[in-house]
Parts: sequence; C-alpha cells; structure tokens
Amino acid sequence: MAARQRDDQQVATQALADCEGSKDDALLLLAYLLTNARRQKNGGHNEPPRFS
Repeated sequence: MAARQRDDQQVATQALADCEGSKDDALLLLAYLLTNARRQKNGGHNEPPRFS
C-alpha cells in the first residue's frame, strides 16, 4: 500500500508542476484523468454517473 501512496503522490506532484503551481488547475487535471481512467475501465462507455 505504501507504493500506491507514493505513486499517487508522484502523480499529484507532477500535475501540480504541469499546471505551474496552480492548485485549482491541478485538481481539474486530476479530475479529468480520473474520469478518463474510469471510462476506460468501464469499456469506454460514456454514460453519466447515476446518483441515488
């Protein structure tokens, strides 16, 4: 689990660097990457999330 946390930290640090230190931009980038990863995991279906 420590390796996973280290990888996640590296991704977050790289996103912040790519966004020139803007936390808001980095959060948007990470949300975009997470959304795309979930879509790929679900076979590319572009169905919006369902809220209960």
